[in-house]
Amino acid sequence: MTRSRPRVLWVSTSPETRGGIGAYVRTMRSTTLWRDWDVRHVTTHRDGSTAARIATFGTGLVRVCAALVRRPAAVHLHTASYGSFVRKASLTWIARAARVPVVLHVHGGEFVRFHDRCPAPARAVIRATLHTADTVVALGDRWAARLGEVAPRARILVVPNAVRIPEQPSRTAGTGGVHVVAVGDVSDAKGTFVLLDAWAKLTAELPPATARLTIAGAGEVDRARAAVTELGIGDSVEVTDWIRPGAVADLLASAAVLALPSRAEGQPMAVLEAMAHGLAVVATDVGGIPDLVGPEQGILVPRDDREALTDALRDVVTDDARRTAMGAAALAAVRDRFDVDVVVARLDALYRRVTGREPTVRAAAAPSRPLVLTVVLDRTGFGGAEIVLLETVRHLDPARVRARLVCLRDGGALADDFRAAGAEVEVLERNGRYDLSTLPKLVSGLRRSGTDAVLVTHHHRASLLLGRIAARLTGAVSLVAVHNMDLVAQGGRCLPRSTVETLALSQALVLLSQSQGEYLHREEGVGSRPWRRTREAVVRNGITIGPAPTAADRAWARAELGLGDDDEVVMIVARLYPEKAHEVLFAAIAELLPSRPRLRLVVVGDGARRPELEALAGRLGIAGITTFTGVRRDVRKLLPAIDVSALSSTHEAAPLVLLEAMAAAKPIVSTDCGAVADLVSDGTDGHLVPIGDHIAMADRIGRILADPVLRDAMGAAAYDHAVREHRIETTADDLTALVEDLSGDPRPREHMR
Repeated sequence: MTRSRPRVLWVSTSPETRGGIGAYVRTMRSTTLWRDWDVRHVTTHRDGSTAARIATFGTGLVRVCAALVRRPAAVHLHTASYGSFVRKASLTWIARAARVPVVLHVHGGEFVRFHDRCPAPARAVIRATLHTADTVVALGDRWAARLGEVAPRARILVVPNAVRIPEQPSRTAGTGGVHVVAVGDVSDAKGTFVLLDAWAKLTAELPPATARLTIAGAGEVDRARAAVTELGIGDSVEVTDWIRPGAVADLLASAAVLALPSRAEGQPMAVLEAMAHGLAVVATDVGGIPDLVGPEQGILVPRDDREALTDALRDVVTDDARRTAMGAAALAAVRDRFDVDVVVARLDALYRRVTGREPTVRAAAAPSRPLVLTVVLDRTGFGGAEIVLLETVRHLDPARVRARLVCLRDGGALADDFRAAGAEVEVLERNGRYDLSTLPKLVSGLRRSGTDAVLVTHHHRASLLLGRIAARLTGAVSLVAVHNMDLVAQGGRCLPRSTVETLALSQALVLLSQSQGEYLHREEGVGSRPWRRTREAVVRNGITIGPAPTAADRAWARAELGLGDDDEVVMIVARLYPEKAHEVLFAAIAELLPSRPRLRLVVVGDGARRPELEALAGRLGIAGITTFTGVRRDVRKLLPAIDVSALSSTHEAAPLVLLEAMAAAKPIVSTDCGAVADLVSDGTDGHLVPIGDHIAMADRIGRILADPVLRDAMGAAAYDHAVREHRIETTADDLTALVEDLSGDPRPREHMR
């Protein structure tokens, strides 16, 4: 039999937000610690408007209080400074009042300064909060000493940040000399403008193309770009907006040096991630950085010291042997002290001591039954949501989750595919919207199958309503999956108002990305009232990813499409519907054609607009270079033929067609709509352009076609990102973990009869 697991409650900012705490939670939730201690996570802060942040904390407060009623073994609170500490301090005292052990994990590099700036009464509250926690976690020895000065009676334990080391840390070939990167907020606090001054002095001394600098982050990006122009260093410096976590790994893989001249830090994840990729480090000797970087791994300089920073950068850029040795030593140091398995062992020991309990012990003789997940749709079709569901079902572990599909009307195009994937398929043959027999038949099937969880999607309106009602009647948990966004601007909605007004009756809202959740909060009212709130979980779209295409794959695909070896091929895969805005791409192709006579356009998909678009191609003079293939089920076999994958939509969520192109190692040029920016990092694995801007689209496609080295580098980065973040196996695992978490794994439980 299986012994009940001790439940540890983690409370922090959203794992999808920028910053070190979010990165730490993302790393730890995929470890054995999460499973062995049955860790449940509650979000109390996320990026967004003030109203969204207040709503997030309110929802998180309610969830924490509800969890405390169920007596978790411990509460692990992750705090920084200022507002973050105010939120976590209030939760610390609530947990202590409930007599639940508290671990207070201090991440912020500004924490001691924050304490010192507070008035005496506030400092007393900070000190008392640290004293009342069962354990205060500091990230390094220096920070432990500083926290000890703030709260002498606090029980302080050093547990460093954790980083997952890439299987094969490597350098991606690039142009422009030694690549130096700075990752994080673009601000004075991070030393961005000191770095630019130092870089200007350095590059004035060195031969052209000796080194290049990439600054990636949110904040004062426009100010930084203006400074680059003013200093005249635009040929060796690129300033990009904040990029998704996966793209950070791509950036680090292309670099040799990390620069972080911050004025204050805790134990920055950027340094650990860079060291895990084998980068030398040039940083300031502030906060916990000296605990990470010694003279073997990099060079530390005083804060705001431009001369010292210039000298340090010169040393690592011009001395190849020293830079390489530093990178190797950095990787070795991370492996010994900061590898995720080392940190998991420390936290496991901490939990044992604080709770007086042991983690999971499973007896192999009596495994629990798999949970039953029933997906309720009106009918199946070839839409992206159904394709992802089908692939996810194929990759579920049948020992953990058994999938069922219920179609209210008829099985549709993919019913047999779901059966072949191992799902039981039940068709209720609903006869119109007023068929009163549908709900009783649905309830009966859920009870008969012992369904633990019901998954419905936003775009199947009847199943969205009836599936949630049936779940309530049978005692199953219900999950609402949203596969679109940005519909309000088009005069529509993703979620019906009735669903939003009753969202609290469901146990989870399943999102494709954090930005999709922000849209639903901002535009559709999700989370704005208690009854409009539920748990939000990101389960990213995934696809089956094989090896990168070969030259033979390219030759076959070009022959299949009737393309020549030297043709420059752009492909769009999309239904021929207004929201896909094919006319924008067509205009871009017409703009490019005079200067690129070998240009070819392949249009995959079908729909009501086909006659209109064929006529448009004729008027624009591109009919002779455009191939309309209609619907193809072998798109993956055709993708090796192309040079650029394009998408001109007015609204999207996280389109599979882009993921499939990335898995084929093809660069992307897409309109910046929906959650596309969560998939494509502008300038790294493709380009994003404004909606409706055919001139910008033509320019970006032209840049890629004109530079084969850039095209191949972007394609390689796209492939690496798809492999790392969008494998269908990860999607299936994340959905399984969510169902288990909501259902209370292992169940089994009696269903309501």
